[in-house]
Amino acid sequence: MLAEVLAGPVVPHDLGLVIRHLGRAAAPLVPALRRHLARVPLDGPDTHERAVPLLSALTALGDAESVPSVLRLLRGMPDGLRLRGAVMEAAVRALGAVGSAAHEAIPDLRRLLETDCAVAAADALWSVTGEADAVVPVLLRKLTDGRRGRYRPAAAADLLGRLGPAARTALPALRRMTGSGEASERAAAACAVWRITGEPEQEQSRSCPSSAPHGRTRHAPARRSPGAWQHWAPSGAPLHDLLRAELTSPRRHRADSGGYDSHGIHEDEGLLRVCRGALGREMAGT
Repeated sequence: MLAEVLAGPVVPHDLGLVIRHLGRAAAPLVPALRRHLARVPLDGPDTHERAVPLLSALTALGDAESVPSVLRLLRGMPDGLRLRGAVMEAAVRALGAVGSAAHEAIPDLRRLLETDCAVAAADALWSVTGEADAVVPVLLRKLTDGRRGRYRPAAAADLLGRLGPAARTALPALRRMTGSGEASERAAAACAVWRITGEPEQEQSRSCPSSAPHGRTRHAPARRSPGAWQHWAPSGAPLHDLLRAELTSPRRHRADSGGYDSHGIHEDEGLLRVCRGALGREMAGT
């Protein structure tokens, strides 16, 4: 059915957002997605609406052959284009998804380290080159000045955590971050310290969901690093009661009576999956 939609004269702008949830099962659709991306105008009023869903789908599928079309957007969009930054971020993520196959994009990614897309560019550059030395200084700056750009400090902390031991020089700043700021930022920093040091016990109290001031941030630790909770479960007795309480009283943390959030249900269901997974590992260990 989706192939027929892609072959038609009018392709819904949100089609790519649907395709990404199919995972590798959507691989036969890649050539059509690639063709549509190559036709997106560089300076149209609807460039954002047309490009981002396609880039999202190709990112999920890790399509290396789409790199030329992605670079066409990244390099050709004029300054002042509506939502240009969001398109650039989506393009950078698509490049990062293919890793070393995007080697021709390395100069572009290095240039973007000094822009509002710095965190996404650092993530992609790490994926393409594996050069921690090039991205850690950028992320350290974003831990303190991230509120002035497109990214908050939590995004930089997330990436530092994914770098693992290669980001050890960031530990002092991350440890300071665990003691101040918003709940989501403290959780991101605590999870990053765990992933860098491999010492979860020291960070459990900082990442417990009970530390969140209200429902919308209660599950920030689980969204930041689901693997951390599962790793902590066998030795993380302080978390067990919290995880069980979440499962026995499920609620809509991400609901917003004053607006619409198309990702809220998905995120709340994800929190429950993380809780079940962590407790399941605990039971298996016993």
